[in-house]
Amino acid sequence: MGRFGIDGATKSTPIDLPGLDDANLSYIVYIPADIELHEVGAIPNPNGLCVKKDETFQAHFVGGLDGSSDCFNLIPDVVTEWQGRRVKRDGTFEAWSALHNASDVARSADETIVANTPGCFQVRMLMTLSDASTIEFPLLRKQNARSFVNGQGTPNIVLLTGELDYFGVAKGRNAKAVRGNAVSWLGSTQYSTKAEMIMNPDPGPQAVNPSTQNSSKCNIFVTHIVNQSDDGSCPADYWVRPALWNNKWAAPLATEDWFTDPSEHSFLVNWPPTAIDAFPAPGMVEATNRQAGVNAGSGHVGIVDYDGTWINAGGETVNKYISQGDVKYSPVNLRSSE
Repeated sequence: MGRFGIDGATKSTPIDLPGLDDANLSYIVYIPADIELHEVGAIPNPNGLCVKKDETFQAHFVGGLDGSSDCFNLIPDVVTEWQGRRVKRDGTFEAWSALHNASDVARSADETIVANTPGCFQVRMLMTLSDASTIEFPLLRKQNARSFVNGQGTPNIVLLTGELDYFGVAKGRNAKAVRGNAVSWLGSTQYSTKAEMIMNPDPGPQAVNPSTQNSSKCNIFVTHIVNQSDDGSCPADYWVRPALWNNKWAAPLATEDWFTDPSEHSFLVNWPPTAIDAFPAPGMVEATNRQAGVNAGSGHVGIVDYDGTWINAGGETVNKYISQGDVKYSPVNLRSSE
């Protein structure tokens, strides 16, 4: 008897192949299967899926020898459910729960899903067969993430091919634009420690641009990205800390300005802090403060990507080395525009 199974996170119970009842045939073919996510009418984005709240996206089951979903149609009485779970700022997760299916179809290889909650989500499809067995298909990375190493060449191993992937839901249009702009800088050396940078090209007579060479530029990167991405409704202040520079305004926002509430040197009216139990979401600014002791450091700030990593200016390049819950960058606070 010819039989086939589906190879997801676990292998399914083999199923008889229709029309193959030759007693001389005795084999099992396991068909590799996978899932992928993409914007409506598009193909999967190598930089990950990021939509804004209330937008829809498509979830697709790929389970055929030719990259189609052919084997899905051979399975009798199958029920599917697409599920997601949000990552928290400490690196743990909510429980898995059903994603909102726009069509409410229980048997489908393709679903249109409504992104009704901001956050960074792992996703999986559960396929329940007629014998009540269940196969899990988690969303996996198809390639290494861009700029997944730090300045010392150490990789963030959760960003490697085959690791669990995510989709991201930004709170609104501006947050999605901030995230998209930050992604475009991945790999850039313009914000490296050794670089010299004018933080604002036209400071005017009552402001100064301090020297930036041989200093960290994570705060400059975030300030630039936020302002370059803004549509005019959610800018962040460039000029802060007058008392530190002979009573002149100086750029830019410091890491502690993003971390503390109220901000130490700026009002940041358009970027209020989130609630202490809020979940990170794409386009938010995430910061950790100066620390002492084991995790001593000068603080750091970055922009949340679709998968919860920080897009940040490191010593050498703009990278995605930091994940939620990294003890070297904890505790964290989040600020968010719409």
